[in-house]
Amino acid sequence: MQQYLDFDLQIEESESGLISRVLKAPEGRASVNITFPFSQGDLHDFWQKLEEPYGGEADQAERQQEISRLMGTRLYEAVLPRAIDSTFHRSLNAAYEARTRLRVRLHLTNMARWSALPWEYLYDPTTQEFLTLSVNSLFTRYIELLHRIRPFPVVPPFRLLVAITSPSTHVGLNLQQEWYNLVDTLDHLALDGKFVIELLREPTLVGLQRQLRRKEYHAFHYIGYGTRDPITGDGLLLFENKMGRLHPINGQHLARLLRDHYSMRLATLSARVDGREEYNRDGQNPFMCVAQDMVQRGLPAVLAFRYEPSPIAALKFLDEFYTTVADYVPVDMAVSAARRAAHAADRSAGWGAPALFSRIADNVLFHDPTVGPLPTPSDGVEKPVESLRLRYS
Repeated sequence: MQQYLDFDLQIEESESGLISRVLKAPEGRASVNITFPFSQGDLHDFWQKLEEPYGGEADQAERQQEISRLMGTRLYEAVLPRAIDSTFHRSLNAAYEARTRLRVRLHLTNMARWSALPWEYLYDPTTQEFLTLSVNSLFTRYIELLHRIRPFPVVPPFRLLVAITSPSTHVGLNLQQEWYNLVDTLDHLALDGKFVIELLREPTLVGLQRQLRRKEYHAFHYIGYGTRDPITGDGLLLFENKMGRLHPINGQHLARLLRDHYSMRLATLSARVDGREEYNRDGQNPFMCVAQDMVQRGLPAVLAFRYEPSPIAALKFLDEFYTTVADYVPVDMAVSAARRAAHAADRSAGWGAPALFSRIADNVLFHDPTVGPLPTPSDGVEKPVESLRLRYS
């Protein structure tokens, strides 16, 4: 597998103020004091424009692209001032000369205000490119934890469990249409024998526990609503109870369920908006909070949609994302390919709605057993890999 060069950028608070620091890079390190680049009003207006329902109008798409460039440029210039920008571009050149890519890993642990910024829209004014759309760079919100998780060997098909929840207290989703849209998008993977896609028939916490006991799954996909806990501020996903009523679940609880299912390596959280919540009023989006909590609690990687993009952008993204995952490529590369596919299909800014959170340094979640056994871990902390035998029904 191709080796990428790493560029680790950390935003941290210290006694001397806010610091942007290059922890690791092919071309040296740098550290610069910075200031917070946006007001709360700036962020609210930005997300409000991106959340407007997109009907394919060229002028609306251009407005979204323009405000994304402006906000992305301000963020870039704030966190990559001259010394760091120079290190970054030298590192890009080093990756280009090595015929590889630069893996940008953003470290923001326990910095809620900075986590709420539109990092997926970072715009480099020198190259006049969004970092996450560039073919030369990959981007991850990285959470570094001590315990290393090895790639899980998968003999195709990959198994994807889909939960679509619509509590009676919220405007109902068209469950059948949501399911059909996803199946119609990914049916080519099923026909090729690469994916099995299953719907969680009982979208409750108990139903999820039972289903995880019955079969082996490699990825979990949630479609539904999110909110914030008014007391703790935690992000919550709105599952149902057995009566179809609201049952909020926080990221820590959901992560424990999925983490204990050994083969599970990836979760996708697809936001739906019903008008009851202004997710981004204070920048603290519930899906993003849940995603970060899930990774901190041990799930290898979570892809969270910060807002609901146009159906064309969302489905094109998911199609390319899962297609690339099925080829055993690193998950950040799958996200990068999916962003470009969504951007080509839909000129809105919806390609930037998904954010990738990962605790895996190289973002390799799965292993193809046909290319050989897993390499022996260098640190010796992993237990032997469980049986590779999959049972189908």
